[in-house]
Amino acid sequence: MTIIQKPNAILASIVVAVMTAGFFISQPVWAAIVDADQDGLSDAIEIKLGTDANNPDTDNDGYYDGAEIKNGFSPFEGGRSRKITRAVETDLTTQKFYYLVNGVRIGEMLASTGRPGVPTPTGEYKILKKIPVKTYRTVTGGSYPNTKWNMLFEAKRGLYLHGAYWHNDFGIRPRSGGCINLTTADASQIYKFLDVGDKIKVYGKTPSGKVKITSAKN
Repeated sequence: MTIIQKPNAILASIVVAVMTAGFFISQPVWAAIVDADQDGLSDAIEIKLGTDANNPDTDNDGYYDGAEIKNGFSPFEGGRSRKITRAVETDLTTQKFYYLVNGVRIGEMLASTGRPGVPTPTGEYKILKKIPVKTYRTVTGGSYPNTKWNMLFEAKRGLYLHGAYWHNDFGIRPRSGGCINLTTADASQIYKFLDVGDKIKVYGKTPSGKVKITSAKN
């Protein structure tokens, strides 16, 4: 992990000045968009998690809370503790992927799941195995070598959560043979975030065509 730069006190001062001047915005609204201590987590998320929204490094271990969370480390324990509950979710309907800490959604990504004929099955699973690089073979004899950041979650069909470099349909349409595809960059982050045994939940309904194109908040 890298230590993020010191928080920008100017932003926090502006928020305080606006509130003091009588233009107070209700907490649920401003907290969702403000990161007063500039640690990479919004005030709204910090309130839910229980981290200190006014201290970028709650456990004072030299790493900012946002950096620790996104790499799967605890912002409460100090050092490289993994004593938090990590989980991820995939919404088939919207083709979105979420990652959570202690039950709190920290961020979202765009995904591409199994096509209607070979859908990603709904249910609750666990990460069974992590493989940094793998080759996938298609039923037509093709292959996708050097596929990075593979996390097995369903052994019977051999379904993985993994990066996909051969398409750009994330958040647009289902594309895989049942696996959950992320961009290679997003898969890299999730590979660091998750441990074997962490939970993955799949829900929703596989769309028959394109979904409404949206952006991810990460």
